[in-house]
Amino acid sequence: GLIYGCLYYQMPFDQVSFQNRTGICFFMAMNGAFGSVISIAQVIPRQLKIVNRDRANKLYGVLPFYVSQFLVSLPFEIVPALANGAIVYFMTNLRHGADHFFLFVLFLFLENLTGMALGMLLSAAFRSPEMVPQIAPLFVILFLMFSGYFINLDSIPVAMRWLSDVSFIRFAFQGVAVNEFAGASNFAGPPLQPGAPLLDGDQWLDQLKFQGVHLPGIALKLVLEMGALHVFAITVLFWRRPAFVTVKETRLAELSA
Repeated sequence: GLIYGCLYYQMPFDQVSFQNRTGICFFMAMNGAFGSVISIAQVIPRQLKIVNRDRANKLYGVLPFYVSQFLVSLPFEIVPALANGAIVYFMTNLRHGADHFFLFVLFLFLENLTGMALGMLLSAAFRSPEMVPQIAPLFVILFLMFSGYFINLDSIPVAMRWLSDVSFIRFAFQGVAVNEFAGASNFAGPPLQPGAPLLDGDQWLDQLKFQGVHLPGIALKLVLEMGALHVFAITVLFWRRPAFVTVKETRLAELSA
């Protein structure tokens, strides 16, 4: 956060800052995704031996274990991410207003929750603690490529566009960008190129192909994707649970006789 804050320190509200503000919005979305997915993806594989022993003793089931692991990890992931977002927001002089600040924090919060859900899914799918840190970044990079920053969404091949429709990084990027630029008309000159017209926030969003993006809809997409990932993670964990043979006492008595 301090590095980003120093690099983009106190950006002015001018035409040049459009690109800079877009950049910091994207980097915050990217940073939140990598941090939340990779760090939590090792939670389940690290505890499999203990978990299997406890489940063999019928101490708890799959769902209580999953929920407890997620809730225990939650403050360690969310609190640093939100503190980092607050530092960056005020150091870089992003859009003024308490409502815009809280929306910025909200979208980072939802992105982190969704990233944690993806991390839990990967954690449930791979049993090796050494393998998960190598696999998790690949999934984040895949979502990153379809976030709308590196390639225009209209340029994505039709067969691959569905990936942009499930990219939680794209949703977070859109959320913080729309929060920053929508309805903003306080960006002074000079223009980006000699003779070019001065742009306002909505015109810049049009260039990003973010026109028609509504913040409630983006928030809902993040919540729905988070819920779907949790359902998939619990399903995988239940499907891959170890099976234990139940030995009846009568059979033990027969064997001892």
